[in-house]
Amino acid sequence: MKQKRSLGLDFSMCELYRDSNGNEPKYPGYYREAEKKVKREQRKLSKMQRDFLHKQSRKLVDHYEIICIEYLDMKAMAKSLHLGKSVSDNGWGMFTGFLQYKLEEEGKCLVKIDDLITGNRRRKIKNWVDK
Repeated sequence: MKQKRSLGLDFSMCELYRDSNGNEPKYPGYYREAEKKVKREQRKLSKMQRDFLHKQSRKLVDHYEIICIEYLDMKAMAKSLHLGKSVSDNGWGMFTGFLQYKLEEEGKCLVKIDDLITGNRRRKIKNWVDK
């Protein structure tokens, strides 16, 4: 009868396992490296978005004394419309914050209009503001 070879494996937190011969295969570290690259790219994208939002808000503030925006509850919108990340990625909240502080610094005005006001009533408000 031929002797069968056997090996015992034990779970290891640092490596995949430790075998009965004392071997511990080293993880190549590709997951951690990939994770670092993803975080770096996310930071880069975040900076690009902030830069875009700052530039857009600056353009508007330089050209207008009064800016009217629709007030939206972004958190509720993300939940109720099942848009989730799409709503958050848009950056509307950050953009309106940039508008607000830039307008205030220059003595200008940001008007938040309830989202239930119809387009027709918005035109009336715009006409009133333009006078």
